[in-house]
Order: sequence, then C-alpha cells, then structure tokens
Amino acid sequence: IIEWSTSRSFDRFADVPTRPNAASANVYLIYGLANVTFDTIAILGHNFAAVGATAVAVEISSSNDFSTDFLSVASWSSFGTRLVKTDLSGLRYYDVRWLRVRITSPGSVIPEVGELFLGTRYTVPNRQDMEADDTSLESRGDSTETDSGDQQRVKRWSGRLSTALT
Repeated sequence: IIEWSTSRSFDRFADVPTRPNAASANVYLIYGLANVTFDTIAILGHNFAAVGATAVAVEISSSNDFSTDFLSVASWSSFGTRLVKTDLSGLRYYDVRWLRVRITSPGSVIPEVGELFLGTRYTVPNRQDMEADDTSLESRGDSTETDSGDQQRVKRWSGRLSTALT
C-alpha cells in the first residue's frame, strides 16, 4: 500500500522489470513523463545490491538528452529492498517532463527496476500525533507489508499516558 498519490512508469507486462539491453558501468533508465509533480520517490523490486551498485541517483531535466536544466533530486549509496525518499530537501518539483535513474555499478550484471513511484505526500490540516479522545487510555495501530517490501503503519486511535503519583 502506497500512502501517497503516485505516477508510475510501467510496461503493461506483469512482473517484468525495466532494464537496459546490456550491462555497463553507468546505466541510465530514462522515463518520459506527462508533466508530473512530485516530492516523493520510491524504487521497488530492484536488484542494485546484487549487481554491486555503488550509487543510484534520480535526475530530472527539461530535455530528453539531459543537457539543459539538469538536476539530481535524490541519491542512495546503500540499498535495501526498497529505496524511498519522502523529503527531497524540502522541495516539490513541478511539471517534470524527463526523469532518469542513473545506476553506477561494476558493469558485469544488468540492473533492474521493478516499480518507480513518483508522488506527493499527504498534507493533513491537523496534527497526526494528537488523539481525538484525550480521556482514552488505549491505543491501537495496524501495520501491513506488501511482497515488494513496502510497509505502512496506520494508527487507528491513540490514548494518553496514564500516570499515578506515588
């Protein structure tokens, strides 16, 4: 479950990752977008640790050759089952037309990306950490995890701390 609105690049084939035709030291996966707005990036279903990648960066530009208005918006140097950035230096990028994922690796194995999500975080008008009922002494939360490793924790309600004087 992704808890933010997303734009997703996909090839309409189930369980087929996006990957280049051959391995190389610097691999670029380029996506043409329809003027997307985002401040959150998630890369799921990748094999970056298996290919020995040393760096992954997400870069945007206004041209498909990345020669003008080139900007790196997120980067990673260690890789878990998912790569997520929910705060891109406090910035939100508007009307993005071209995006690429730059993967730096030894070049012996072809890197793959299962899912690429771009989205905006929810902006809620009230504080999430405040309980609706400050007299309740109980809290309840649920958590879920998908097969790709995406985790979500939902707070159903929360109560206040019970203290007693001694």
